[in-house]
Amino acid sequence: MSMYFGEKDKDESDVAHINLDQECPLCGYVMDAVTCLTDKPETSPSEGDTTICASCICPLVFGEGLKLRKPSKLEQRLFDTDTAFQKILAVMRRVKHEAGS
Repeated sequence: MSMYFGEKDKDESDVAHINLDQECPLCGYVMDAVTCLTDKPETSPSEGDTTICASCICPLVFGEGLKLRKPSKLEQRLFDTDTAFQKILAVMRRVKHEAGS
């Protein structure tokens, strides 16, 4: 499973972004692109990969046809018990809070 994040950063021309243009199924935020957080940024997401909504800071899963979906109950339990994943969410929430959005 790979982790993808975010929206396009127009200033990072050296980072490969994958166009997305999908709404978060939880809050409706339009995610215009994602970037792979592995050592292969040119890799496109696959079914079952994970991303985090930049607005509501909730985990999402790429489902069938790479359509974003809410995590299943089992996936959510895995996210909830994954210490590293929880640290990522905490940092994202703090950055969002400090940015005032």
